[in-house]
Amino acid sequence: MTSISTESVYALLPQQQTASGKQHRYKSKHTGLIDPHNFEMGVKDVQGWSTFGRPDGTYASSPDNFTQSHSGAFHQTRRGNGQSPAKTRLKDPLPSKNEVPTMGLWSGKDFLRTNALDVIKARPRQPEPEFNYTQKPDFGRVPDYLVEEKKRQEAAMARSAERKAQQAVDANRVAPLAEESRQELLAHLKMKWAEVNTTYQKLPFSMDSASKCTRKEALEKELASIEADIRLLQRGNIMVAQDM
Repeated sequence: MTSISTESVYALLPQQQTASGKQHRYKSKHTGLIDPHNFEMGVKDVQGWSTFGRPDGTYASSPDNFTQSHSGAFHQTRRGNGQSPAKTRLKDPLPSKNEVPTMGLWSGKDFLRTNALDVIKARPRQPEPEFNYTQKPDFGRVPDYLVEEKKRQEAAMARSAERKAQQAVDANRVAPLAEESRQELLAHLKMKWAEVNTTYQKLPFSMDSASKCTRKEALEKELASIEADIRLLQRGNIMVAQDM
């Protein structure tokens, strides 16, 4: 088929339209009412309920098969001759309501004299022997946690001394920047800022490409860095580290 956009005489002729017919809906050749026992599924001898479940109409429960009363209750089975084992009574039985309590009991025991005799005849309580801590196997030895703490403090003191020594060395290497050098650096930075700013102002207004965006971001970063250096030099009292 010739495209209409192509400059040709044949493009002026009306194009023949071919209507696409709708496809027929798929319909299985099986009716869906065939007994599942007729499908062998690769097995010659098909047993009942081995393919697609029970046949139609067999899932309904029988009206005679219903849950009866106490059908799910727990039934305890008895042992031997059906008699429960005898239980040992832990406490005396309670008196019945018709039982008359015994009244008027009297004892001729002298409790004061009995208690005094028990105390006199009793053996005195012996004091427990005092534990001698000097006989322990680890007596006089420094605990492990104190040894570890001493090592940790010594390491911290060594790091502090090393840091102070490094600070003293760095202090000897630092010298103030001369005023003439500061003014010269400041003038060079301002000239550099003017050049970069001129280039930045000449950028096109539309940023329609990745290279233009990258160029603009690079110039903005350079301007920000130069401005930070200028502010630092304008403060005065600049210290410079000397190379050893």
